[in-house]
Amino acid sequence: MKYNFDEPVDRSKNRSAKYDERVKNFGTDDVIPLWIADMDFKTAQPIIDACKKKAEEGIWGYTSRPDSYFKAYADWQLRRNGWALDTNLCSWCLGVVPALAAIIKLFTKKEEKVLIQPPVYPEFFEITENTGRELVQNNFLEHDGVWEVDFEDFEKQVKDPAVKLFILCNPHNPLGRVWSQDELSKMLTLCFENDVQVVSDEIHSDLIFHGKKHIPAAIVVPEAADKVITCISVTKTFNLAGLQASTTVFPNLEMKKKFDGYWGGMDIHRNNAFSSVAMEAALNEGEEWLEQLLAYISGNLDYICDYFEKKIPLIKANMPSRIAFSVTSGTDSRTILDMNGAEKLLGKGDMLFHPQGAPKPIRVQGAFVSDKEVSDVVEFIKEQNETASYNEEIVQKVDSMQASSGGTTVSISDADAQDDGRDAYFDEAAQIIVDKEKASIGMLQRYLKVGFNRAARIMDQLEEAGIVGPEEGTKPRKVLMTSEELQAVKEDL
Repeated sequence: MKYNFDEPVDRSKNRSAKYDERVKNFGTDDVIPLWIADMDFKTAQPIIDACKKKAEEGIWGYTSRPDSYFKAYADWQLRRNGWALDTNLCSWCLGVVPALAAIIKLFTKKEEKVLIQPPVYPEFFEITENTGRELVQNNFLEHDGVWEVDFEDFEKQVKDPAVKLFILCNPHNPLGRVWSQDELSKMLTLCFENDVQVVSDEIHSDLIFHGKKHIPAAIVVPEAADKVITCISVTKTFNLAGLQASTTVFPNLEMKKKFDGYWGGMDIHRNNAFSSVAMEAALNEGEEWLEQLLAYISGNLDYICDYFEKKIPLIKANMPSRIAFSVTSGTDSRTILDMNGAEKLLGKGDMLFHPQGAPKPIRVQGAFVSDKEVSDVVEFIKEQNETASYNEEIVQKVDSMQASSGGTTVSISDADAQDDGRDAYFDEAAQIIVDKEKASIGMLQRYLKVGFNRAARIMDQLEEAGIVGPEEGTKPRKVLMTSEELQAVKEDL
């Protein structure tokens, strides 16, 4: 059938996280939410039909997982990627990120290190931090808009005896790199030679454009089948993330058994009633939809690149040069620059500029105009012109904001702040960290249900208050107060 990807779908009223959580994460709902990786397209009709049929049964009890489930994954991989995976080595999990977190915990020790390649999916930082492992980074090199592996540094990192696991993002998120046979072979061979376990996150392997070809890590070199753990899913492919299901393919039964035992100990070992039928329908009957989707998105990419080149040449599809003014945390600095530094700036025009190809950023002092100076200039102009004219649309928006806030214009940060300037979740965050005797940004995200940047700002405020210690690389921060000491501080406030 022919799918209409131009059909607008209003997700603001269907319990969509990226729409419903805009105010919590950004302080306003007047933003286009691009912070969660799901699509605003309806999924393939065979998947919808399978879920409707399941819904009409009217009984959604505990769900079994037939042999046909993993066989559908195996058929898909063989058909699209030439990978003949062994279904006996497949394990189910809620998602790729939970699977990666469990793999780090199960197959590394506290004193060992995990290698990643920034700029990379932020959860790789969080799941490593939350397991108490030390994180080491092999940063990509950028040449003429193309990101490449720094193999000299990569070899140095994997030769460290403490580095025991490498998380490969294949294809890479967010750079969009589809790795070549040579690149993959070199990375994996270096890992194998140095006894480093490779786990390959391949959740985006179906979303590849412009004639590129995905190569599963498990088939790159002959020995890979016996050494690589692969995390796959079609939830991103078919916009099914809310149904939560992924497959982890292990190189041997011993590792699979250990992984299954971990989740079984928490009684997490079954698909929900709808994910089981949805995944099979996607793998067995969704290919027609996917091929049309890829063509559609590929056209969108081409349009954007062409439009920027012709109409706004200063904007590039790839943004190798970066600039950052003063930010509140090292986390925010890494988000903008891929490195720390902006959190130490003085503010008021002080900035870091990281131009394309430069090994490190340049510190620049730009012109700074304060709010008071802006106000003074506006008042001066008004005095010279008795008839000042205003944009009515802006006036109405300001009036509306003032009305909703009792007469005070509210910024995004103000909306989240208490009278003392701290985040509204500050007290709750402090109590959580003290009670758990552990402090990490990822933990605050999970317990408070807030975005990464907001959680990072709260952590910085906790440090200023003396509740947690300073950053120590990728290690969890030290908790400096007991519950009794925290209560005493609250009483003094």
